Amino acid sequence: MGLFDAFKNKAEKKTETVNPLYKTLSEAGFGINDMQVVNESGNVTVTGSVDDGSLMEKVNDFLSAQPGVSNVANNIEVADISGQGKHCKVVTKGSNLNVRAGASTSDDIVGRFLKDSEVLLIRRYNATWHQVRGVGIKGDVVEGYCHTDYIKEV
Repeated sequence: MGLFDAFKNKAEKKTETVNPLYKTLSEAGFGINDMQVVNESGNVTVTGSVDDGSLMEKVNDFLSAQPGVSNVANNIEVADISGQGKHCKVVTKGSNLNVRAGASTSDDIVGRFLKDSEVLLIRRYNATWHQVRGVGIKGDVVEGYCHTDYIKEV
C-alpha cells in the first residue's frame, strides 16, 4: 500500500459530527438560509438569513430554552425580498404615512406616502416594521421603514 492509499483510507473513515443545536434548530423549521450555529461553552452564535425578521426573536427564545445554552448572539440577517415583487397598500385613516430612516418612531422621517398608494416590500424587518420603497408625496422615490399597522400586503 502506497502513501496516497493510506491517506485515502483515512479520509474515507472520517465522520463529521453535527452540532446538536444546529440539528435541533434545523428540525424546528424556522427556514434559516445558509444557517451556521456555533456553541462555545453555552455561548451560542447563529448566522444565516430569513425572509421574515419576526422569526429572529422566536429563534432567540427557542435557543435560550435549550439545555446548556446561557447566551445567544443572533447574527441572522433579514433577506431583501424586493425581487419577489410583493407590494403593500398604505392604509392610513386619511393622513399621509411617515417613512422613517429606521424601524422606530424615534428615527428621522425621510419621506411620506399618500393614503391608498402602493409600495414595494423590500424587507419584513420584524413584526411591526417593514422596509418599503415607493413614490413619495413629492413625486420622488422614497425608501425606508413603515409601521405594519399602516401597510397591508396586496
